[in-house]
Amino acid sequence: GKTITRESIARIIGTLRDMLENLGDRCGPLVSVCVGVPGIIDPETDAIRWSGRVENFKQLNMRQIFEEALADKLETN
Repeated sequence: GKTITRESIARIIGTLRDMLENLGDRCGPLVSVCVGVPGIIDPETDAIRWSGRVENFKQLNMRQIFEEALADKLETN
């Protein structure tokens, strides 16, 4: 399989932002994003503890990356 890099994560986020932009008013706010990562996730920090598919995975927090990148598109309660 392919290795997940920070560049590929940025491309996924860019594609998601483009899709939301193209939908415009035809959809409501983004409520959730689900990202699957093969490996072991630290339940206390949400950081990747181990993954054979993610480049430089140590302390990579996918939740934080997506929340920060899409903060202006996410609906929060």
